[in-house]
Amino acid sequence: NYGNVSEISQMDASEP
Repeated sequence: NYGNVSEISQMDASEP
């Protein structure tokens, strides 16, 4: 998810 910076780092596209 793009909910926080650590999730942005993982490039999880489930929440665009």
